[in-house]
Amino acid sequence: MLKFTSQKQPKWKQGTIAIATLLAAGSVAQTAKADPVPRPPNPEVKLPPVFCFRFTDIKAVKGDDDKFQFSFEVLNWTDTPAGGVYIALNEGNGSSIKVDSVPVFADAAVDPNGRPIGTGDDGNPTGNLNTPNDWNVTDKSKTAIEWSAGSAIPNSNLLGAKSTAEACGLVPGCELQEDDQIAPPGKWQNICRVWGTCDSNPDPVVADMETVDDGLNVLDGFTVTIDDFDEGEIVSFNWFLQDENGDPIGTSGRGNEYGFGTVNLYRQPIDEDIDPGSLFAGNSGFGTSNTLFYDGVNRVTETINIGPSLMPFTASEPDTIALFSAEFGPGTTANFINPTDNKFDAPVNTVLEPGFTPTEDISTRDVPEPTGIAAIATFTAFFFRRKRR
Repeated sequence: MLKFTSQKQPKWKQGTIAIATLLAAGSVAQTAKADPVPRPPNPEVKLPPVFCFRFTDIKAVKGDDDKFQFSFEVLNWTDTPAGGVYIALNEGNGSSIKVDSVPVFADAAVDPNGRPIGTGDDGNPTGNLNTPNDWNVTDKSKTAIEWSAGSAIPNSNLLGAKSTAEACGLVPGCELQEDDQIAPPGKWQNICRVWGTCDSNPDPVVADMETVDDGLNVLDGFTVTIDDFDEGEIVSFNWFLQDENGDPIGTSGRGNEYGFGTVNLYRQPIDEDIDPGSLFAGNSGFGTSNTLFYDGVNRVTETINIGPSLMPFTASEPDTIALFSAEFGPGTTANFINPTDNKFDAPVNTVLEPGFTPTEDISTRDVPEPTGIAAIATFTAFFFRRKRR
């Protein structure tokens, strides 16, 4: 049961909202909270820990305390190059408390040079690719957004690996680790090779999860603005990779499980420690690790100001503006808030945990006032063609 210490307490019931960072069992800086891993056709193959979706920057929109711009990257671990990304709000969106009103998509765009959002210095993390995002927003509403290529995102087919070693070889930074009991550390760690007792199928281990997106199968710079996102609220949406014909690479029961999932975002009250639990059955809880958020961007300390001059700029604030935690659940699809957003006829394979109330269709709500994020993309594309990673 959630506990609140302030007098203005949202009334939550028991439940859970998971923000799983890892798609496979692996080590992260914080306690690992992982969703079920897609199963390879060969049960002998052990899959390395990876992530498919990660938030790479978050900015607060100046002058609006419940509007935020999020940038994310996607990684394509499927068997097909990705030519589209589609997200649509599901029934978990706003299912917790409603301080004001249900959160909605206010705008979307592409930041050609990736993180951080907008203009400024090249924030390319050491070792990551510097690939420009040449995609476009092809459809957007307050409940669904679609981006289309551009240059397709190459694939690394994890489920197609015929051995653990082959799967590990697809993931940057992955190494095979022998059984410590058979091969103890130190000068004797390879003695099992002399005895012939080494583990024939060692575990794939990624020592630094920041290396996972160093491969060719990644693209950063997808941006979405969310409005009416108050403290204590949840944003939840279904996520799909599409092939170059616009068809889903995977849905429940067909295609590739690394090609779709659910993403949950929780805006944590700054002055209260509240754990909402997991939102959908099978999830395991919110988190803030670097497989969910790049470099601590879940703690928002910058605003973005878009004035009449269409010259967006960011400014650091002295204090924390907002805190977020998140979860990515691979291979799951929840009921869509707007049934017409389920354009792939994707089967639903998860349900809300007890205590969460499904959100009603909000597709007829007034569209929030545009934020001008498209102006950011235009401005950035003109002056900066390098991809900031």
